[in-house]
Amino acid sequence: MKKDEFNSMIRLYFVSIPDDLGDDLCLVKGALIIVQKLNSEWAYGYHIKNQGGGTVGEYHLIFKSSEYDKENECVEWESAFGDFRNYDMSTADGLKGFNEDEALEMFGKLDDLWDSTLHWGGDLVYTTDEVEEYSGYDEMFLCYKSKFSNLVEENSSFWYAKDNANWDEEVFLQHLDIESVSEEIPGNMCFWE
Repeated sequence: MKKDEFNSMIRLYFVSIPDDLGDDLCLVKGALIIVQKLNSEWAYGYHIKNQGGGTVGEYHLIFKSSEYDKENECVEWESAFGDFRNYDMSTADGLKGFNEDEALEMFGKLDDLWDSTLHWGGDLVYTTDEVEEYSGYDEMFLCYKSKFSNLVEENSSFWYAKDNANWDEEVFLQHLDIESVSEEIPGNMCFWE
């Protein structure tokens, strides 16, 4: 599968902490990344949210679309989510027609997209190669602000949204209600359309 052979939606919320991390490296407070194989009625995602007290909740998501309603120009989506970013097959138990092979393939694509977008703090913030010092950001997600265009800035916080999708398909990922998805996940923030 080529890089552009799947649809994706990325939503990020992050804050700049110049004194600790510099001007470019930022602390991620929320991330929602969803992928969908072209012409598939299934989509897969990861969502992380700041939950207060320095903790972040991590979740995996599975979505199944209904048939495209041409009269109303919409698609309804069923969803299920499970704890952690590690895919768990039992998450899809209530969704009929689940294809584990497709899910494994697409969670692999999702992992690649996730890893190219976000970074684990422990991999980036050590002060020397010889000494691994705890930085306070070791177990948090970070991102480089310079990688993203069209940021919306609000009081040293940044919101990012990017959709890479084939909107000519009958299974419209664009009809997935980001706000409803994000509201289902516990945490202190929510993404909007």
